[in-house]
Formats: sequence, structure tokens, C-alpha cells
Amino acid sequence: MKRSSTDKNRLEALHDLEKRLAYSFRDINLLSTALTHRSYVNENQQLSVSDNERFEFLGDSVLGLCVSDLIVKKYVNSPEGDLTKIRAALVGEKNLAQLARDLQIGDCLLIGRGEDNAGSRDKDSF
Repeated sequence: MKRSSTDKNRLEALHDLEKRLAYSFRDINLLSTALTHRSYVNENQQLSVSDNERFEFLGDSVLGLCVSDLIVKKYVNSPEGDLTKIRAALVGEKNLAQLARDLQIGDCLLIGRGEDNAGSRDKDSF
């Protein structure tokens, strides 16, 4: 199957992101799905692509678990309430959005035209 220039550009963008992450995905299609918003899927139903919502659900849990593990190990004498506050600060929308900006993840998002025109690519919630 011959790739279009759009597919080639997408693949290049994903590989550039891998370099910024210092991580190579075994299946680049999983990364592509993780960066595909439902608005894009809704506007491009003929492409048979999946959105990232299931990955987002899983990722939130995995991130919470990993950060919780690190916090418990670092703050061994802290009460649960303090640990909860620390975790919330670390995995809060603002911090994660800044990290995404630093990694230029917004450049790799596939989002619908309406969301893009509304500036959603730059919103913390995205």
C-alpha cells in the first residue's frame, strides 16, 4: 500500500515526538491513536481510525499509580492527606499541559477542524 504525503508527514511527526520523549514505541499506531481526538474521528469516519478516549482512561489510572508509588517511596512519613495533595499537584491539568507544551505534543494531535479553529490545541484541557 502506497502512503500518501499526509501519512508520511504524520509518521515523521510521530517519530520526531519519539525523539523528544526519548522513547521508541513498538507500535507507532498506538501512539497515533493516543494523539487522535474524537472530533477528528467524527469528521473523518471514512478513515476508520480510533480516538484516544480509551487510552486516556487507562493513562490517567497508570499515571496516578506511578506517581503515587514514587510519592509513597519519597515521603515515607507523610500522612495520606499530604500524599494526596502532592499527587494532585503533580498530575494536575496545569502541570501536565505545560509538560505537553514542552514536548510539543499539540503539534502531533489530530483534532477536528472545529476544535482546531476554536484554539483547542492550545488549551490545558487538551
